[in-house]
Amino acid sequence: VVVDLLYWRDIKKTGVVFGASLFLLLSLTVCSIVSVFSYLALALLSLSITFRIYKGILQAVQKSDEGHPFKAYLDSDVAVCEEVVHKYSDVTLGHINCALKELRHLFLVEDLVDSLKVNEHRVGGVGWVTVVTIPGTPPGA
Repeated sequence: VVVDLLYWRDIKKTGVVFGASLFLLLSLTVCSIVSVFSYLALALLSLSITFRIYKGILQAVQKSDEGHPFKAYLDSDVAVCEEVVHKYSDVTLGHINCALKELRHLFLVEDLVDSLKVNEHRVGGVGWVTVVTIPGTPPGA
């Protein structure tokens, strides 16, 4: 599917995907990620409500009994399997424990050289910012 998008085999699908991606990236330059996803969710909700009302009015005018327009999606099962949750939580727990061990190793100075490397990177970055932002002394001072 990704290869079809990259090679523009279906121009309409590719245009929609890349257009939406570009719109998302441009939105993220203006607003925070929380705001962007909130507005997208609000737009989706507005479209869903509008479609539901439209179908209700259409059914009333045509005197048909088609039912809820999203019935197929409402009847589908959306539960998450316990095995999947346990699998990913175990993997996440392993990563968190590994990160905590590494932080303990660095900040409690288990190995002096490793801790100095971390400090060197921090001080080096602060030093570079200081050198770049502090103006020099005037000539002849």
